[in-house]
Amino acid sequence: VVLNNEDVEPLEFPNPAETSSAEPRARGARSSRAAPHVSGGMVEAVRMSSGAGAPIKMAPKAGSGEVSAAIFPAAGVVLGAGSMFFTVLSHMAKGLQPPVPTISMTAFSPGTVAQFVFTGCLVVSAVFLFFTALLVRKAFDQKGFLAGVSFYAGLLSATGMAVTGVVPLQPDIMEILALPRHLRRMNMQSMVHSYAANVFFLAALLHVVVTTALLYFRRQGMWGATPADVKLLNSTISPRSMQLKVISCALSIMFIMSPLLLFMYPKIIGGSRVTMVALNQYGAVASLLTFFGTLTLDLLGTAILISPRSGKLKGE
Repeated sequence: VVLNNEDVEPLEFPNPAETSSAEPRARGARSSRAAPHVSGGMVEAVRMSSGAGAPIKMAPKAGSGEVSAAIFPAAGVVLGAGSMFFTVLSHMAKGLQPPVPTISMTAFSPGTVAQFVFTGCLVVSAVFLFFTALLVRKAFDQKGFLAGVSFYAGLLSATGMAVTGVVPLQPDIMEILALPRHLRRMNMQSMVHSYAANVFFLAALLHVVVTTALLYFRRQGMWGATPADVKLLNSTISPRSMQLKVISCALSIMFIMSPLLLFMYPKIIGGSRVTMVALNQYGAVASLLTFFGTLTLDLLGTAILISPRSGKLKGE
């Protein structure tokens, strides 16, 4: 991961076969954009020119070139939003019941286009958001207990999203809802789906809250931030992006912690109004997607450099 701005300078790593040479390589010249450089199958690493902070090294899959890290949150947001819009609008256009459904109520029928889009988009979106959590931690050089909480909550939320997509509601859920309230029962499939959805929402909320707090206070030199941290965060995260994070964080808390959303399907089975639960769910998803959308703006200046040899992500 390379931060492409004037505050970085490349460090080259020699091929192990060339380490016998006594003459060290010269450090590359500083420029407005850190150009990718390949040496011995490893990509270059950069650190703040002040010398503070650890370098971020990456030697990903085979190939050569540079990929913007912003692609990961952007793709996650587009696929997540696309899944919601396609399935919900298709349901409404067909005049199906309920007229204002929860997202999962639009994609439970096996073999339908809606279920294919729902499952495919959620799983792929989860993969992109999984890597987004990793990139954010590396690009913003976040360390410490709270940074770890944010990171692992992001991974857990992505996992919950994937399971929610892979395990839909039971195929006869609408017939179950048509029964008298005391006869309605969810099977194990719907229970797994419901709990996975709650894991996604709660873990995503924790990730959003902790990440927003860390970035907000560390941009101001608080919470153990070094001068290098402050410089990095203020050059990477714009004031408008930070404002959107705070707003989306507040809305996420309001919608996700609402009694209407948590354990939504047991509530619907028990007689809660589907429309109110669905609208609350739309608000929660929109708030989370807005937050992840701001990460797209933050990572526009971060690149993933590809080396000719396969390798793995390394960070000190």
